[in-house]
Amino acid sequence: MATITVITPCYNSAKFIRETVGSVMAQDFPEWEYILVDDGSTDETPAILAEFASSESRIKLLHQENKGTCAARNRGARESSADSKYFLFLDHDDLLERNALRLLSEYLDANPRVCLVGCQFQEIDESGKPCSSRLRSRWVPSILGIPRPLCSFERVTPFVTFYCGTGQGPFALFRRSVFDQTTGWTTAFWPHEDTDMFCQMALLGEVHYLPNRLYRKRLHPASGFANAELVLNSYGLFRAKWDAYKPRNQKEAMVLQKASQFYRTSFQPLRNMKVSAKAVGEFIKSGDIKKLQWAFQLFRDAIQDAFYYRFANRTN
Repeated sequence: MATITVITPCYNSAKFIRETVGSVMAQDFPEWEYILVDDGSTDETPAILAEFASSESRIKLLHQENKGTCAARNRGARESSADSKYFLFLDHDDLLERNALRLLSEYLDANPRVCLVGCQFQEIDESGKPCSSRLRSRWVPSILGIPRPLCSFERVTPFVTFYCGTGQGPFALFRRSVFDQTTGWTTAFWPHEDTDMFCQMALLGEVHYLPNRLYRKRLHPASGFANAELVLNSYGLFRAKWDAYKPRNQKEAMVLQKASQFYRTSFQPLRNMKVSAKAVGEFIKSGDIKKLQWAFQLFRDAIQDAFYYRFANRTN
């Protein structure tokens, strides 16, 4: 019986997929199934996946035309074993630490109100060597309404954290019964699809984090976040959805209203101020007038959000 279903969309993954699959097969928790979804690869990926599927009964191989990461994840979830309790969505170039499945599933087993448990991560370069020691930040309002990062010992992570576009990522184990209540992964938001999914899950149950670095995230030029224009566009679509989101009950309405007010009047203006100051510094170094124009635009947006939105809310 599979307690955990690991799902990996694969598109032209020949360079990294052997390591990725190997990290799942090396887990010290045996009750898993691994669904590999070949998303229309044109390299050696299908042959490599077939090799793994033929040698390990817990590995299931699916093929589809190229539809994108999100469609592949959704299909893997649909075709998972009915007795599987948890989902983990592992990117085709990333790795799991040997104890990842065990520690994450033990936490969900012991905390039935938690629908999603995340962890910290280690960034690695193309060759697999650690290249940074930064942590995933999770921002919340302080007593004075000023943004503050949650400490590593603070496990409960509220909806507002994900509404602000922080704390998300593929480094998490999902409770299947709650995931099934969401609308699934949305292709339009890629690579910010996890921001949308974490918001959906946080409205349905508690989200917690472990301080352990259980996931190794590979950085390389072909990754989604290397395309700045794509990232900005997808984040804009995410914002448009959640700024207009219609709550399903009074509890959701209160959560959304508080999150929106904090984001508009505090988090976003301060972030824009920070980026504006950085852009001014880059202008001074390079003389690029576009940097200065960008800085003024961010400063203007920050003032508008911090004061106009707050005033509009008070007068409505």
